[in-house]
Amino acid sequence: MALAPHTESGGQRWLVVDTDAGVDDAFALCMALKLAEKSHFVLKLITCCFGNCSVEQVGMNVAKCLHACEVPPSLIRVVLGASGPLKQQEASNATHFHGNDGLGDATPPLDAAFLTAIGAVGFGAAVTALRELLAVAKKEGAEVTLVTLGPLTNLASALKEDAELPLLLHDLVVMGCCGNGRGNHGRVTEFNIHADPEAAAEVFARSWPQLTVSSWDLTVFATVPWPRFDQLLRSETQVGKFLAAISQLPYVQKRQTSSCSRGSHQSCWAFLASSVLELCAPVLRHVEHPAGTGFWQLQSQPGAIICDAITMAMVLQPEIILRSRLVHIEVELSGAITRGQTVVDWGTCFDGAHRPKHLRWVEEVDMELFYRMLRETMT
Repeated sequence: MALAPHTESGGQRWLVVDTDAGVDDAFALCMALKLAEKSHFVLKLITCCFGNCSVEQVGMNVAKCLHACEVPPSLIRVVLGASGPLKQQEASNATHFHGNDGLGDATPPLDAAFLTAIGAVGFGAAVTALRELLAVAKKEGAEVTLVTLGPLTNLASALKEDAELPLLLHDLVVMGCCGNGRGNHGRVTEFNIHADPEAAAEVFARSWPQLTVSSWDLTVFATVPWPRFDQLLRSETQVGKFLAAISQLPYVQKRQTSSCSRGSHQSCWAFLASSVLELCAPVLRHVEHPAGTGFWQLQSQPGAIICDAITMAMVLQPEIILRSRLVHIEVELSGAITRGQTVVDWGTCFDGAHRPKHLRWVEEVDMELFYRMLRETMT
């Protein structure tokens, strides 16, 4: 069972996941449910947020992940949180990619027993649950890591209630942001930040013991090549069949058109360039131009982009991070066409010398280790 409470140091390490439970979230949740024990974590709490679909549907999708991993819902607390952003604006969704139910419209409804995994409904339920858990962790001397896989509304709401909350978290890992101006929702915006810019601005403005960002930029270059991804989908385990079923819409049917995949066809020149870069990658990883971007980043093979699973892998196996840098992040709140853009100070601008750079921006991950974690999750 992936929930045993022990660590190498003798103290407990508790994991909290905040999710909007789309298809890539499901990969991440199943990875946590299957591999948490191996990484000496106790998965204590899953909080739900609007995003890929409605918050009520997110709760049902989390319950489906528990069922697929054969984890009784009574072992992990699951609560609903924000149903929309902090400001009065229409809630975003990504049903065009994840399907109307957020999981590719591929799974049947659960029976009533598993639906009891869904906790209290309401905007404040997730905030209350997180604060209660942090209070217990402080009393028991446990370290809490929070990983956010969707909009940052629940966390920002908790910060508004308790300004000292960052001091109670050992680690915060955020899936979100795009630092190169090439968005996946808008032209310059990444979905999770775009969905609630005010919440993201609140989170990035605070001082954290450690905040790690897993950006859209990173995941675009961290694809799982289609032959390897398709091999994963042939798993005969219960969780493997579940993840294969929900992958059909976004990662199979939409393979040619989706922003969360890189198409299955390449021109002969593109294929040749990709092959050369792959062969030379061990050398190119250590060659940088003055701006600090390694030539390894030129390589983006056709394959599946599983953003949230990469983020979860960073939490469970931090050694997967091969390269990172400290940056300063602000969120644009007023731009007519740039609202929700994450503006990153890389330390190269003249006017940025005074800005604190304490957020860790991941630039490269070990894709072989990531693939092994996916395979272990599914098989």
